Amino acid sequence: MEKILLYIFLGVALLTLIHSVQRYFSTQNVKFQNPAISDIASIIASGGNILLNVSYRIPLIFIVLLGVLLFFNGNFSSITNGYILIPFLVGAILSGIGVYVGMKWASKFNERTALAAQKNKEEGAKIAFAGSTAISFGMFAFGILGLTLLILFFNFAKTEWQSNDLINILLGYALGISAVSLFVKAGGSILHKGLGLGKNLAQKDEEILRHNPLNPSITANKTAEKLAGSGGKAMDGMENIGIILLTAMLLGTTFSSADAFKSNPLIPIMLPLTLAVSGLFIAMLVLYLIPKITKIQVVFYTSITRYIALILFALTSFVVVQLILPKDWEVFVGTLNSGVSYVYHSLGIFWCVLIGIVVSFLLPEYVNYINSEKQFYVKETVEESKKGAIFGFLQNLGMGMESVFLPVFTIIIALGLGFYFAGNYGIAMTGTGMLMATALQLSIDIFTPIVSNATTIVKTASASMDVQHNAEMLDDLANTNVTFGKAYSNLLSAAGLIALFTTFVEFSGLTESKFDWSEPAIWGSLIVGAMLPFLFTSYSISIMTKVARQIVAEVHRQFNSVPSLNEAFQILRIHHSNNKPYSVEEEAMLMNARFDVNYHEGMKVSARKTLYEILFPIGIALGVMLFFAFRGSIFTLASFLLGVVVSTLLLSFYFLQTSATWQTTKQLYDNDAVTFEEGSDEKISEIHRTVQTGEVVMNTFREATVTALSSFAKFIGIIALIILPRVVSHCCSAEKHDAIKSNCLKTENLK
Repeated sequence: MEKILLYIFLGVALLTLIHSVQRYFSTQNVKFQNPAISDIASIIASGGNILLNVSYRIPLIFIVLLGVLLFFNGNFSSITNGYILIPFLVGAILSGIGVYVGMKWASKFNERTALAAQKNKEEGAKIAFAGSTAISFGMFAFGILGLTLLILFFNFAKTEWQSNDLINILLGYALGISAVSLFVKAGGSILHKGLGLGKNLAQKDEEILRHNPLNPSITANKTAEKLAGSGGKAMDGMENIGIILLTAMLLGTTFSSADAFKSNPLIPIMLPLTLAVSGLFIAMLVLYLIPKITKIQVVFYTSITRYIALILFALTSFVVVQLILPKDWEVFVGTLNSGVSYVYHSLGIFWCVLIGIVVSFLLPEYVNYINSEKQFYVKETVEESKKGAIFGFLQNLGMGMESVFLPVFTIIIALGLGFYFAGNYGIAMTGTGMLMATALQLSIDIFTPIVSNATTIVKTASASMDVQHNAEMLDDLANTNVTFGKAYSNLLSAAGLIALFTTFVEFSGLTESKFDWSEPAIWGSLIVGAMLPFLFTSYSISIMTKVARQIVAEVHRQFNSVPSLNEAFQILRIHHSNNKPYSVEEEAMLMNARFDVNYHEGMKVSARKTLYEILFPIGIALGVMLFFAFRGSIFTLASFLLGVVVSTLLLSFYFLQTSATWQTTKQLYDNDAVTFEEGSDEKISEIHRTVQTGEVVMNTFREATVTALSSFAKFIGIIALIILPRVVSHCCSAEKHDAIKSNCLKTENLK
């Protein structure tokens, strides 16, 4: 049965990839051409090529070293073996290819969206949405394809299928994806925000450089946005396949010994993958049918189409669960003398999946709704900001803490219900339900950077006011759901991290052990684990500020040291003050000066610096984790991991909420939608400027936590699972503590 399913999975993945390629080529013949727009787009595209060439070296060295360590660790482990290197390399290579293709495609869709905006907003939205769905669906299919091929390969290569083979595949594949994601998502988001800060500072120093093609910080920022935006967000799909399916399929092995699965022990293991593939197929079906039935082109940007997809996901999951699983089964846990039998039901598994599906739609919708213009958090922040920007800051920070409660509480309740219905497997299956909508939900998140790049291209190319207006309206459309996409990404990260921890607890045997919380090593490791995300965020912010200063210095260096740029700058300054039109000679000088701009030098130096410096906090985290694992015990390692998970979860949602509220507040000020009963124009302008600064600060923290920190925490969690057998063996042989001595966990129990 499993071979038939695997061939079906392979077919769906290939069909989705073909569909993504078709969407890419179907938009390449844009009727409206504009040499200025194409010129700016080509500069950003060439910057993407340079960024990829610069960026691959450090991750490549990191992955090679990690692969060597993984190989030797596998050969000395009773759970994995040296073959774990194969899925690790497959995961890393497929992720790298996906990022490369994603950035290449994003470059084309940026230009096509900008060109289409010359007609109207709707045409631009149609192109941008085709791009976002092509990238998100393609990356998700890539993840499914890699995992399916690995299972088929190991199935054919070995005469007898063993549980160790599955563990090799899942752990190696997840780590390969996570290692690449760490640099693409974490490094890319840090670089993007650092260059964005530098661009803002350069434009603040000289207002005439705003949206000017002579400003190299603009193209550098937009190039990095492609890596962090289109590439990084697309990596979410593959990363979450690796993490959530890793945990669900591993926990499915705990049911393999049940009498109901003796004839086919892979059934509970294959169920999560079956649901993920079903979700991909249903999302593709909705993507195809909705425009045929209705006039809606940007399918997932309307609530009604999202709810149609929700209903279809629910019905599909019910059918899949009922077809694959028996009605009920019994699992015996413990020894013959002191064991307990647990009875599980297929309907309970369905409730777990359904809860995940519903939460994956409603929670992002809620977070997006409460941060809209007319809702309480935004209204209160705006009212306080009128009294002075500092009051707005304090109100936003305080209410951000309050607004974190309901989303986090909802996640805990959802996963708790999953545990109630099916134990730790139920937690992972709830996460699988959330994963089913990934391809379509992430298309909303990728839509935003494509539109943002296109808008900047239009403005930098000095397109007509009508075209700029179309691009701005398109940007407003993207911003209406920007929080939705980030909230969904946060939700998946939270589910994945908690599922990683429960998998660690299940396979370490700690479900049958008791923590001695009075022991300083236990609560100390918990506190240190909770502190590490703060340390990582601190280093991320520090790197961003260094990158910002570096790009500003590069802009000043070019305008001061290159004669043609210096002359062009003086022309810009004169005409900015008197608003007179340029003469023919001056226009020629400005055009010729563009050939002397080094658009990519600052970006190259900044990219190297970012990727080098991000290794430091990663190294600290791994060192601390290994210390608690081998100088402490399995209990201290579990406490450390729990601290990392909890702190990451809370920090990510806190800065998501505060940045979303402040961003809406800033948009209200930008659109002159905030009315003052009294106050001078100078005071109002000062408040407006401070609000704009606040939005930059909040967005910087958001990228450092929501995007960068989540990848960091997932990487740590997978490493903890991989070293788990060695830690258990070490603890059992050392018997350092009474708790370990009395609950010594034999490595054989992990097989």
